Amino acid sequence: MSRFMYDSIHVRKSSFSDFNVPGWNTYVKEKHDIARDAFLGCTRHGKPKIGFLFENMKRTRALFKLALRYYKNHIEEMKADACADTLMEDCHKFWNHIYKISDNEAVNHVSNIGDVSGSENITQMLKNISKTFILLKLILIINKYLLASC
Repeated sequence: MSRFMYDSIHVRKSSFSDFNVPGWNTYVKEKHDIARDAFLGCTRHGKPKIGFLFENMKRTRALFKLALRYYKNHIEEMKADACADTLMEDCHKFWNHIYKISDNEAVNHVSNIGDVSGSENITQMLKNISKTFILLKLILIINKYLLASC
């Protein structure tokens, strides 16, 4: 009976797991590919316990684990950087990204932020913050351009 129920009723499955690492392609994929190639090369030659192939596999595996550990320890900063980049491209895309990464229930029912209360006042405060953020980001881009041209 329960098998029939699962087959006939659509159940939304969560796609999150500990193995789903956002930003994998940007930060870790290259190190993983190198480590995997070294491992496969080592297995093709009978899994030697000494020599160049073994040492290369150990080194590339350690670099991959280091990159993954660094990424997992700095994931919040990298998410914030990704949000900032989407803000410069398109403000609607930015707010959609914020909505996806935040707790939807908490965002929909906020009544106070610091000393500001009420939806209109909070909206105005967030607009001012985003304008300030855009100006700061533009100043950083201009500074980078000026430093690069010197």
